[in-house]
Amino acid sequence: MNTPTPKKPLVIVKGMNRRDILTAALIILGLLGFILAAIYSTGTAKNPNMLNGIIREKYRSGEQVRDITVSAQKGSRGITDKITDSGCYLKIYVPSLDKTYAVMLAESEWERKKVGDKLDFLRPESERQ
Repeated sequence: MNTPTPKKPLVIVKGMNRRDILTAALIILGLLGFILAAIYSTGTAKNPNMLNGIIREKYRSGEQVRDITVSAQKGSRGITDKITDSGCYLKIYVPSLDKTYAVMLAESEWERKKVGDKLDFLRPESERQ
């Protein structure tokens, strides 16, 4: 008859061996690679409604905008009214679409831009995807 052979006793080793260290290192490298790939992919995603073009012309239309602020905070209750010049436009040529857009900017930003500079701007609402 078959006599049952006794099981080998379980051996407990103190510390970790090379295989354990290598396995842990590979898991950590894999996780770090996954995290870096996720960060890279979110940082490089391009919004289809953002356009990049070259400034061809600067002009002012003379428009003024009335900025009305209604506040109910303790220190500044009431209504404030301010008229601002915002008729500052740039004509921007987008080579990829072979199209020119008129983009309105705040006066301070408009003054900093020069003809020939590149500018990213939001596609007009009528053309958004």
